[in-house]
Amino acid sequence: MLTDGHIQLHRSILLWEWYSDRNTRDLFIHLLLTANWYDEKWQGETIKRGQRVVGRDKLAKEIGLTVQQLRTSLNRLKSTSEITIKTTTKYSVITINNYDTYQADNQRTNQQLTNNQPTTNQQLTTNEESNKAINIPTAANAREAQLQRLCLYFEANNFGLMAHSIMADMADYLDRGVSVELIERCMKEATDSQKATWKYVKSILHRCQVQKVETVQQFNAQKLQQKQTKATGSAGNPFLRDDI
Repeated sequence: MLTDGHIQLHRSILLWEWYSDRNTRDLFIHLLLTANWYDEKWQGETIKRGQRVVGRDKLAKEIGLTVQQLRTSLNRLKSTSEITIKTTTKYSVITINNYDTYQADNQRTNQQLTNNQPTTNQQLTTNEESNKAINIPTAANAREAQLQRLCLYFEANNFGLMAHSIMADMADYLDRGVSVELIERCMKEATDSQKATWKYVKSILHRCQVQKVETVQQFNAQKLQQKQTKATGSAGNPFLRDDI
């Protein structure tokens, strides 16, 4: 089994429909790591880039699944077009669809190793094909960029590693029209208050919704009003109270 080279995984895989299914996720990543990254001959057959010859018993042992668990996960990957499978009486050939999406940086090396193959086998997938990888339903590249930006902010500001449930929450806020800037401002408020948890950020976002705060400018105005209220000693506006 080859151990050199690498694959590419975008953070948006956290939104993939099978990501929370441990067996299916582990199987797919294992296939990405073990598939051919250049065409080669095997027992008179050409096993192409992005393909792998498998026996179900052996593959199940490689990732610690039962044969039935493996069969279930393979069927799930087939149902959403992550893979296709060609079966013979002796073995199966699994093809990873959109394989070049995960191997773009290795394309030049592949071209050098397979310069006798048709050039169509050596081309990178188009941006449109890349967007279809692992069937993540994205309305536009801009939304993925927004999620990536929030994820980087989250991990760079002491909130810990991004969990699938948190990214799903962020995606839900974006889908409801909450701006990236406002979510970031709420995260900043949490770190400034030394309460860098996603639960605390959500409580701030909830108050924004209740108070109809939709922009960073409105948020800052509410904060200023809160400070002025504290200075005068009156009860004032409960927005962004310290006892959240």
